[in-house]
Amino acid sequence: MTDMVSRLQSIHQRLGELRAFLDGAGQQEPAERIRELQDEIDALKGVAETEAAPAPAAAQRRVRTASAVQRCPRCTIRSLHRVEGKTRPAQSVSDGVDGFWRCASCGYEVWMPEA
Repeated sequence: MTDMVSRLQSIHQRLGELRAFLDGAGQQEPAERIRELQDEIDALKGVAETEAAPAPAAAQRRVRTASAVQRCPRCTIRSLHRVEGKTRPAQSVSDGVDGFWRCASCGYEVWMPEA
């Protein structure tokens, strides 16, 4: 998200330069429309910065599994690793959580129930 904020800032600055040019050329209507666009960009930057803020530590939940590495069903090499932070509500049971796993060897990806 911080990349998004910096890109929005760059666009905002370039629009400001264009607005100053149009003001100097006596074209107030297009300059006003650019100012409105800059206001929208400012609002988007605020939303992006809010979303980029880290979640409180209490809200982050770490789920530990019995094994951090498992055998991949596709390539049969023991390189199926759990991707930290990727979870979703369980598809098989109503109150569980599924974790996202990826094979470091072949790229196989799968959602599996958390222990």
